[in-house]
Amino acid sequence: FFGYALADKKMRKWIKVFLFVIGAAFFIIDLFTPLLVKNVISFSALGYNVNFGPFFNVWGICLIFLILIALCIPISVIKKVNGQRRKQILYFLTGAGTFAFWAIIVSVILPFLGFSGLSDFDSPTTIFMVGFTSYAIIKYHLMDISSLFFAAFVYSLVIVAIIAFLLLLVLVSSFLFEQLLVW
Repeated sequence: FFGYALADKKMRKWIKVFLFVIGAAFFIIDLFTPLLVKNVISFSALGYNVNFGPFFNVWGICLIFLILIALCIPISVIKKVNGQRRKQILYFLTGAGTFAFWAIIVSVILPFLGFSGLSDFDSPTTIFMVGFTSYAIIKYHLMDISSLFFAAFVYSLVIVAIIAFLLLLVLVSSFLFEQLLVW
């Protein structure tokens, strides 16, 4: 999604539905069947050793494909832009590329070769993507940060108003029911 936003492209509805269906399918398959992970053999300080199911290879290929597509979208735009916008995209791609490379290595390639013990190290590498994207936001105004803060402030006020209304509703209803129900 962020790749589309960086490229100033609007994601088609069928792509959103397709990505949702793929994610939901893998989630359900992983949660309720042994097709991705048959069982956990052992735990260690670095992670865990897993006996993978027959669907693991399909998941790995799908993951690699989706990651590469997500990186290709901003790469395709980088040739058409220059200046500050180019720097924004380059910083994002540096962080996302570092994360993608490491995630593919420790979550797909090494487990495919029989080394699943390092798969816990894929999630912490998201800090690279967050760090480089944050730098691009702060230094090169990747997103209009003032409008982002304004939107966050407005949403916070709406949430506070809804919570206040619900609390008032609970107080009034408890007072009314206390008067009606005499034990």
